[in-house]
Amino acid sequence: MGHPNIIIGTLLLVFMLRNCHGIADTESPMVMLCSSDVSFTLAVGASDSLVAWVAPIITDDSGNFTLTKSHGDPPQTFPAGPTVVTYFAVDDAGNNATCDITVLVVDKELPVFDSCPGSQTNTTAPSDNSVTLSFEVTATDNVNATVAISADAFVDCNYTSGSEFFVGTTRVCYEAVDEQDNKATCDFYVTVIDGTPPVITGCPKNDSKSLDPDSNSTTFSWVEPTASDNDGILSFISSHNTSDLFYSGDTVVSYVATDNSFNTATCTFTLTGQDIEAPTVTCPSDVPSMNVVPGTASSKVKWSAPPSANDTVDGDVTANVVCTDDMGNVVVSGGLYAVGLTTVTCRANDTALNEGSCEFNITVVDNEAPSVTCPSDVPSINVDPGTTSSNVTWSAPPSANDIVDGDVTANVVCTDDTGNVVVSGDLYALGLTTVTCRANDTALNEGSCQFNITVVDNEAPSVTCPSDVPSMNVDPGTASSNVTWSAPPSANDIVDGDVTANVVCKDDLGNVVESGDLYAVGLTTVTCRANDTALNEGSCQFNITVVDNEAPTVTCPIVVPSMNVDPGTASSNVTWSTPPTANDIVDGDVTANVVCTDDMGNVVVSGDLYAVGVTTVTCRANDTALNEGSCLLNITVDDNEAPSVTCPSDVPSINVDPGTTSSNVTWSAPPSADDIVDGDVTANVVCTDDMGNVVESGDLYAVGLTTVTCTANDTALNEGSCLFNITVVDNEAPSVTCPSDVPSMNVDPGTASSNVTWSAPPSANDIVDGDVTANVVCKDDLGNVVESGDLYAVGLTTVTCRANDTALNEGSCQFNITVVDNEAPTVTCPIVVPSMNVDPGTASSNVTWSTPPTANDIVDGDVTANVVCTDDMGNVVVSGDLYAVGVTTVTCRANDTALNEGSCLLNITVDDNEAPSVTCPSDVPSINVDPGTTSSNVTWSAPPSANDIVDGDVTANVVCTDDMGNVVESGDLYAVGLTTVTCTANDTALNEGSCLFNITVVDDEAPTLTCPSDVPSMNVDPGTASSNVTCQCCVYR
Repeated sequence: MGHPNIIIGTLLLVFMLRNCHGIADTESPMVMLCSSDVSFTLAVGASDSLVAWVAPIITDDSGNFTLTKSHGDPPQTFPAGPTVVTYFAVDDAGNNATCDITVLVVDKELPVFDSCPGSQTNTTAPSDNSVTLSFEVTATDNVNATVAISADAFVDCNYTSGSEFFVGTTRVCYEAVDEQDNKATCDFYVTVIDGTPPVITGCPKNDSKSLDPDSNSTTFSWVEPTASDNDGILSFISSHNTSDLFYSGDTVVSYVATDNSFNTATCTFTLTGQDIEAPTVTCPSDVPSMNVVPGTASSKVKWSAPPSANDTVDGDVTANVVCTDDMGNVVVSGGLYAVGLTTVTCRANDTALNEGSCEFNITVVDNEAPSVTCPSDVPSINVDPGTTSSNVTWSAPPSANDIVDGDVTANVVCTDDTGNVVVSGDLYALGLTTVTCRANDTALNEGSCQFNITVVDNEAPSVTCPSDVPSMNVDPGTASSNVTWSAPPSANDIVDGDVTANVVCKDDLGNVVESGDLYAVGLTTVTCRANDTALNEGSCQFNITVVDNEAPTVTCPIVVPSMNVDPGTASSNVTWSTPPTANDIVDGDVTANVVCTDDMGNVVVSGDLYAVGVTTVTCRANDTALNEGSCLLNITVDDNEAPSVTCPSDVPSINVDPGTTSSNVTWSAPPSADDIVDGDVTANVVCTDDMGNVVESGDLYAVGLTTVTCTANDTALNEGSCLFNITVVDNEAPSVTCPSDVPSMNVDPGTASSNVTWSAPPSANDIVDGDVTANVVCKDDLGNVVESGDLYAVGLTTVTCRANDTALNEGSCQFNITVVDNEAPTVTCPIVVPSMNVDPGTASSNVTWSTPPTANDIVDGDVTANVVCTDDMGNVVVSGDLYAVGVTTVTCRANDTALNEGSCLLNITVDDNEAPSVTCPSDVPSINVDPGTTSSNVTWSAPPSANDIVDGDVTANVVCTDDMGNVVESGDLYAVGLTTVTCTANDTALNEGSCLFNITVVDDEAPTLTCPSDVPSMNVDPGTASSNVTCQCCVYR
């Protein structure tokens, strides 16, 4: 068991009294600080508890006594309930004293039911109204091994295992009580259900009978059944009574018995009412004569009203009505009925299958004529030759059919437009004849049809044309001729007679023509046509010939101006200004027939080569009648080509003759000239230089480029020329002079370079060009142009100065400039680290810097990698290292590549916040007071000491004080009672540590009693055996 609480009892001050009689030790030991009773409540689930109290202080004036304790020193474990802790002290004289402390451990925890049955439901056995149940109820307690369980404390639910439970719900209650009278309850419910249904006796049998006449119901009688139940009948209900009316069909009568537990039993029987009366059916009235539906032998007849049916039992049974005709076919209003008389019978059954019926008549009349079919129209039939009529045979004989009578073809009679009876094969006049065929049926309805017979005039009239017209020349300047026919055309028709007025004549193109009209060159066939009134057409033809006897007109291009020969040739490709054309009055454009020839008879075209001089071109064209036209064209080609002059090849660069500005140059070959027309004209060649001076091979040529031009003329004074170059080269470089080398220069402050002024400007001189200092350009190692006074980077810069002469000969010189880096890098330390406490139990702290130190150099850039930090002792340190208590100055240094050193400082403060550990002497056990005093000089078991993680031994700083704050030491006087001594010590950081120990000084001195002097002999009081003696008071010290 755990002991969550320790109880400290209260102090009880006990006064000791002694009598003043005798010297013998009659004083009991003195008990001080006898605690009052202690009370404590058990923790949940605990059966005992750890209890502390203040042990009493017991002394005796003799100094010797025996102490007996019922229990050990506090704290001790106690069970639930009261326990008396007894301290019994007996001195050598047998005087005793007792201190009793009652420790009450209170158990307030209720017992726990381990087994409490849940509510349950049980069903009785058949015919029983109760059940007997057994169940187990158990409980345990945190303190008591056994718990009293009983149902006796309850009045309404006092049931035990094995009790009888009747139908219904019963509450069962149990109480568990532990020895501390803590009570817990367990209750549950037992429900008993009646499982036996009631019993019904004398259930009637099924019965049937006919319904009362003209009624839809009847009555029945029966003996009512009875019901019984083991638990009593709650209700007995029937669905019908003997006084009720029962209708056609089955009626189920039921009796339901319900007992007090709502179990039910049912009794049923069936009573049947029999319907034996047929329903009454009402038909529509007879339907008068109805015409057939067109094209049919029947009619859709709607009845005057729908049939209906009514039954005494079922009421309206119209829905059951079915009507049939004489053949037994089901018919309805709006159905088709055949020609003649139809008797309709309507029947209806009730639900008992009793049948009623009625009848009505429907008459349908044939008012439809037969359908007569005529032969198809006779297509146009030509008249018989030499007549105006034709014998016509019909395509098929006419026929007739009647919807009612069937085939009535025998009744067909056909007549023409004048009413004459006609038949197939009769003679029909020219034109349209309409034939009508008629037929009657037995009801004298007449049907008819018509067809047409057409007799056509198909003979064309005879047409007579003029005779052919012989060849006629075109009218001058035209492509046609006015032609007069030999005679007018005429026409005659066998039927219509003279139809000359209908004659129309057309040419090959379909144009209407007459005698005297213009006819085009060539053959024109004229067709003359004439129609009779039947549009039969007759025709005839005759020919008219017109001859083309005129030549075409040929047009040449405009005169071609003089053309220069094509370069490099003695001729020219000449393109005519326009192509030659030709046009004929008859044929129109005959340009395609044009052919052009030169003086030699050669065929020529635009774009051909024409020789130097004048060429006469003749262009000719024929028309289709082979009439020829022509025109002339002159082409002049001029020689404008200069001769071709060939120069020597260019003379390659020739160095000047030493000490001169020129050179004697011999040409590679003499110049020559040739002309396309004149041939070799080399004798005409003359060569001159740029100044116009005539020059020859071997002459003296100045430095530079000399262009020599050679010219020659042909007989047409066309001039040709050529050029060649002679180059005399200046190949001597100028002399360049540099400044002297620049000694080491420091960088400009805060930069990585220095402005350097040269000792003198560079200069240059050329043998040919003279002073070319203006051409001097100086560059550093990287090719950058530099001057005196420019910035030069740290290190060695070699400056090269170059100068070109006009011939681009380059001279150069070099000098060195040295710039020295004398600037240290800038080192940046972390932000000041705030004071850090030492790590617990140590004299130092792991300190992480706010940021890492960095270093940057004007020349080298970031040199953080070169940073090294050291502490005051020169030890290398980094962020996260251990730093001792106090201030550590960290110096971070970095060198650049020129070994210039930069640095920064960082202070790290580690504070000592750990108190020293102070060790006290052990508690001083009970020390008796010094004789005759109320205190005792007490020597401590050992001197107090103190140690600090940082300062080491700080015992010298220990100061001890009592409860009143007085400084105390070992050997000092300590008053009777308990003195708590507190020893404290500070380290150099003023952190204070402390410890406590107790000194107990016990008063073991008995009081000094001063008694009166002896009482001398006293006489007894008269009449007594004793005497009243007066003495002085006892003095208690």
